Amino acid sequence: MTFPLWSILPFICLLASIAIVPLVFRSWWGKNSNKFLLSLAVSFPVLTVVLPNSSDLLIESLTDYFSFIVLLGALFINELLGWRSRSGTPRVQTLDARTARDRRGA
Repeated sequence: MTFPLWSILPFICLLASIAIVPLVFRSWWGKNSNKFLLSLAVSFPVLTVVLPNSSDLLIESLTDYFSFIVLLGALFINELLGWRSRSGTPRVQTLDARTARDRRGA
């Protein structure tokens, strides 16, 4: 399925609202529920076209989104627990590779 050209307009509107609304309506933008309602209102026209014609696109997008969230969670936990406590310089990474190889007996 190819998307009609007008389907990029909600994305452009969303980007513009992220840039403009916090400056103009500061107190309204402070609530997460208002941001959620704005994103639903902007995405509704595209969903009304995509879902009846090709629901596979939505399932594929949700799968990609889920894998992205898992990746972000893994990176956050890695940073939170301090598993990467040293800087990622080439010298440190080379030394880590040597010590791992020495532990394996290679």
